[in-house]
Amino acid sequence: MTDQDPMTTVNSPAGYRVITVEEAEERFRISDGIGYPYADFADEQEIRLYEGGLHVAGHLEPEGDEDWIPYNTVVDGDLTVDGDLDWWDNSGGNFLVVTGTLRARNVFLYGCPNVLVRGNLEVTGGIRGSYGDDGGILTVRGSTRASIVIGMLYFILDFAEQPQSLLVGDPCRTNVPVDFTDGELSGILLPELLNKHGEADSRKIQEAMGEGRQVLRAGVRPSRVIALEELDSLLDRADEVTELDLSECGLRGFPEQLLAFPRLRVLSLADNADLGALDARIGELTALEELDVSGTGLTGLPESIGALRNLRVLEISGNRFTELPESLGDLGRLEVLRAGHLTCRLPEWIDRLHALRELDLSCLNQGRYYCDTLVPFPEAVTRLTGLRSLDLSDTWLESVPDTLLDLTALEELNLNSCASARLTRLPELARLPRLRVLRLSGHTPWTGQPPASRDLLTGIWDITTLEHLELDRWGQETFEGEKIRTAFRSLPEDAFVRTPNLRHIDLAFNELTTLPEAFFALRHLESVNLRDTELDRPTLDRLRATFPGTRIDLRGTGAEEVVHDPNWQAVHALVREGSAKGGEAAVAAYEQAIALCVPGACYSGHDRLYAHYALVNTLGELAGNASDADRPVLDAELVRYAERTLALLPDTIWHFTDEGAFQEEVGRRTGNALAWHLLRMGEPERALTAVEQALVEAEGPSHDFIHDTRVRVLLALGRTDDAYRVADQVLTRDPGFEDLADLANLPEFQRWRQTRRIGRALGDAR
Repeated sequence: MTDQDPMTTVNSPAGYRVITVEEAEERFRISDGIGYPYADFADEQEIRLYEGGLHVAGHLEPEGDEDWIPYNTVVDGDLTVDGDLDWWDNSGGNFLVVTGTLRARNVFLYGCPNVLVRGNLEVTGGIRGSYGDDGGILTVRGSTRASIVIGMLYFILDFAEQPQSLLVGDPCRTNVPVDFTDGELSGILLPELLNKHGEADSRKIQEAMGEGRQVLRAGVRPSRVIALEELDSLLDRADEVTELDLSECGLRGFPEQLLAFPRLRVLSLADNADLGALDARIGELTALEELDVSGTGLTGLPESIGALRNLRVLEISGNRFTELPESLGDLGRLEVLRAGHLTCRLPEWIDRLHALRELDLSCLNQGRYYCDTLVPFPEAVTRLTGLRSLDLSDTWLESVPDTLLDLTALEELNLNSCASARLTRLPELARLPRLRVLRLSGHTPWTGQPPASRDLLTGIWDITTLEHLELDRWGQETFEGEKIRTAFRSLPEDAFVRTPNLRHIDLAFNELTTLPEAFFALRHLESVNLRDTELDRPTLDRLRATFPGTRIDLRGTGAEEVVHDPNWQAVHALVREGSAKGGEAAVAAYEQAIALCVPGACYSGHDRLYAHYALVNTLGELAGNASDADRPVLDAELVRYAERTLALLPDTIWHFTDEGAFQEEVGRRTGNALAWHLLRMGEPERALTAVEQALVEAEGPSHDFIHDTRVRVLLALGRTDDAYRVADQVLTRDPGFEDLADLANLPEFQRWRQTRRIGRALGDAR
């Protein structure tokens, strides 16, 4: 609604009568669809009834002060608004119930109103709901038609059927599949509709819709539409396609085009939560060797799955199966079965899968998506004598039988977060002759379960074949106010005596104050996680001196807080000095700081990482301004330090911490810089590895500059089609992306986009 809008705004149309709570419930069943407890406020909010429908020849808004709407509204019949319906509530809430069809130019909902349309919702423009964290909700019992529907900032959208519109919303607050999530909204909106932080601006969106202006960038299309178009473009070369990656494409059904690819060996449909079901004709794709349908919302698999006799890898995790077809037992070549969060019983016939080498049954439970009851150990697994890897993590096991020892080929066993006080013993795992990896966290992830006793750890130190051991979170625990497990201050004296081949150890979140002598005799250690232990200063100093080349995680031990140490202070001061300067002076300061971060010395891990990261950035600036003669030397230095920087990043980054966010930024920008300079040095293969590493933590339009780097690297490698696909994905999302403007104007690229001829599998581009 603008100054040029000729329509007037109506706040309180005439023609209503006030009814009681009792009449509202008896005639209109208000509580059936309205969660707002309006009856509690009947003395303060009257209920206005418009009988026979309501027509507003203008815009319609409620009447109230800045926060409170002092009435609720029922329209018995159709509500027709010639202009925009702008309904809001900033405080306690109110409802608008339309028993018939609601028609309007636009519908704007803000705050916490409860709007219920029992008929259809017909909007010529758009629908936008925002700031609904106090209970704002739109419910439509009939069909919904609009050019676009946007739910943002916690507003709930509840539709009886899929809207006939482009739908943007929070998947957790929208009951039907969305085309774009609210997190993607800023990447598809026109730039002028973003605030100064680059986020979607609800007010600007409303203004644009009210003026009839476009809100989305040109060419924006849902990923499922793009994917299906690309599939169509492959059809006349279907015999050449062997791999297809259709993961995270928002598919709302099994694409029939897939049946036209007879030589397909690898197919991923993963993370299409609304896939619905697999077409029974999938059994016709007999060349398939790998199939991933994890996270697709399946409740079953077709019997025809058993016809895929060449299948080696099957991923079905994260679905809601009621049972598995017996035909799965016919997959005689199946080597890998990943079935995490399995919600049905593991059938006995699984022992027919004689070729199975890897089995993931993490979060196993019967009939519940989250396990909160004891789970019997799946005995059929113990008859898979060729199994090398078994994952039962996050499963509340009632027992672990001795028949597990029949798996004499087992090399990896994951029992993380499996134990509670109900589990009193483990088999003698030292009798597994090939066991290299054991994961046995003491964490109990479900409420209502007393923690397991450390007696379960008896015998662990006798497994002489171990190379990787995780025994985190076996410290003090209370249950129902009573201390069940005491602090874990020390390990047995003979710990590590008979495990000389250990390379990776996790003892995090235990109250350990010292480590046994045999620990310091381990000669093959590559990484140790001692996070949030209570190791004393002599032990910490000895760790640094004994294992100078080992990656040791000492977060939360106080090791990073020794500000009184002269070396710590010197490193910290040099990092600050480098940050305050620039150019060659900054390079010198950072290099001095790095030189002080030697084995046995005391320094902040953050300072060391920052010094490397900042040095790479500074070298990049110098190289960009250097002469042709000086640039190669700076490029080589940057590459050397960038590789060191990336090697400092931990294997696991805690994304929701400040330090984790910094580490992610280091990985993105350093990997991108490394790729650019390797490309300039004529090493595109190494550059591709670097940029792909940078993309691991890159999500959303704000990191499209890394995709630009990947495009340049792929072009240098002669992989033009692959480069064009990446560029097309970025430019489809943001047609005005300046970094790719040169490519967007290239006639060859324009012809490629027009014909959409793809010579390789879709998965090669993703």
